[in-house]
Amino acid sequence: MRLLFWVWLSLFAAIGSSSSQQAPIRMALVMGNAAYPSASARLPRAIADTRAVADELRRSRFEVDLKLDLGKGEMRSAIDAFANRIQKGADVLFYFVGYGIEVSGRNYLIPINAEPWSEGEVVRDAISVDDLIATMQSKGAGVKILILDAARSNPYERRFRPAAKGLAAVTVPSNTLALLSARPGQLVEDSSLFSRELIKQIRPNGIPAEQAFNNVRAALAAEPTNPPQVPWVASSLTQEFSFGDENRELGGRIFRESPGYPIAPPASPKPAVPSNAAMPEFPWPPPAASASYVLPRGLFETPSTIGEVATRIISALEQRGYVERSFFRTEPGGVALVTRLERMSEDGSPAADNERWPDNLQSPASLANFLRGIFYVDPGRYRVIVFVFQDQPFGQAEQQVTGDTARAWLRQGVNVLPSKEAQRSFVDGDCTALVYEFASTGKAVNRVTSRLTGKQHLEKAGVLTLLAQTR
Repeated sequence: MRLLFWVWLSLFAAIGSSSSQQAPIRMALVMGNAAYPSASARLPRAIADTRAVADELRRSRFEVDLKLDLGKGEMRSAIDAFANRIQKGADVLFYFVGYGIEVSGRNYLIPINAEPWSEGEVVRDAISVDDLIATMQSKGAGVKILILDAARSNPYERRFRPAAKGLAAVTVPSNTLALLSARPGQLVEDSSLFSRELIKQIRPNGIPAEQAFNNVRAALAAEPTNPPQVPWVASSLTQEFSFGDENRELGGRIFRESPGYPIAPPASPKPAVPSNAAMPEFPWPPPAASASYVLPRGLFETPSTIGEVATRIISALEQRGYVERSFFRTEPGGVALVTRLERMSEDGSPAADNERWPDNLQSPASLANFLRGIFYVDPGRYRVIVFVFQDQPFGQAEQQVTGDTARAWLRQGVNVLPSKEAQRSFVDGDCTALVYEFASTGKAVNRVTSRLTGKQHLEKAGVLTLLAQTR
């Protein structure tokens, strides 16, 4: 046992040494609000624009938290959760598509369930942009980036007319870059011009972010719109920052061209995970699962590649809080996507956020927590979900997987799907969800036969519902 202790102590030291040499973490909270039931007009392009920008940010190595059609409480919860994850020195970005209103020189982002009848109710029920920036600053973030596509006509004009039109200029604290889709006081029509040009300009490798934003402004100002749409840029950056670099790869998700976003890949890319990189093999046949479910092919709109299916599933996972994953190769030529071990309630729904994710090796608060995280988890029920993309039938092995083994899968796989694997045909394939459920007494962790079906697990996790909604 003493030898094992020193082995893990050495590993912890190595992890700490290597992480200290890594580039700053990149985090992004991407929000899109479209379904405003009380507004005079909904925003049919907002969701597609939001997804496209989220995809591009992942290409630039951002850890993206994508949120769509949020009410007041959901917006505040998402912002609070995002802020709580900000580490000192991390580069952070906030992107919003939807309606925004200026009140007394301050900008407010409107939740979909807001029903303001006055400017005072806007202040009460909407999200203050100034407060959002102040929160990122107080958390010790490094580079802070704000992108707002919200300079649209007031959707509640029949109720009240604000004193100002459009959005106000944003006061940026030190080391902050802001981009508004229109200059202060200007209103723009609902279109995808801004998001499309933004994606085009932030993609090239090595271009400073401030220059990319100025390119967006110049390009839109030259568009034949009447009057011209002129985005607004403000910068107080004290260090260099660019969205792309020579070593970027798809940050945890495969990018897929969307209709209206015909974007060519960078010339001569040098991906962080080469297209021919060898992924580790997932145990095959897979260990006996607690429950399983073959997802209906109709959920994926006749996908042609594994990467397209993975894109849909990852989008649904991230909206439900599953932002960490690993990829493995399966023996017959398929791919396995593994989620992080999570704690769940007795009915299969995820536990509360402060209890949902057990401590792991990536972020030990102390050596004690590091060792505790290996050998111990709090009493309760836990699960790991594995999505297997396979074009051949397969069975499950008789051997049982241990909790430690399932928990280690997240560290052992690769964090992105190499392009060679993503391009594999999936015309005749199936996606099978394997659920590994564990019960912990606090001293022992054992795999158990689930009281839920695999389908029920995915429904309780919220993943299956999102896949059905977006097909």
